[in-house]
Amino acid sequence: RRFVIVNVWRSISRTSPIQERPLACMDASSTTMDSLRTFSIYYPDRVGENYFCTYEKEQKWFYFPEMVNTEAILLKQWDSLGNSLEKKQQQSDEECLSKFAVHSSFMDPTTTEDSPMRESIEVRCIALYPREL
Repeated sequence: RRFVIVNVWRSISRTSPIQERPLACMDASSTTMDSLRTFSIYYPDRVGENYFCTYEKEQKWFYFPEMVNTEAILLKQWDSLGNSLEKKQQQSDEECLSKFAVHSSFMDPTTTEDSPMRESIEVRCIALYPREL
């Protein structure tokens, strides 16, 4: 049975749009697993893993400037049907289905010294697909 873990990310500021460290997402078809480096996250009851991404000039990044608290981004954290970016030149829609979305905040060069600090929240959701899909 297919399942997808999706995070909902949005600003929580009621007074200003996000100006400092906005969120950027990478087009999964523009990179491979070779550009990712695994690191461990140690919790009191378990050890998790995450990725750092190295730069490649072929990567296509998109960002969402000046997001306000009525806008949200859905970030795919895991898709049981997706592939792990093994191929750069996918042929079909099914092959293009990524396992997760590479995303990060970044230091926007247009940010000014008096820009308010980012205030955001992220909530995790799980979607279960019907067995026949």
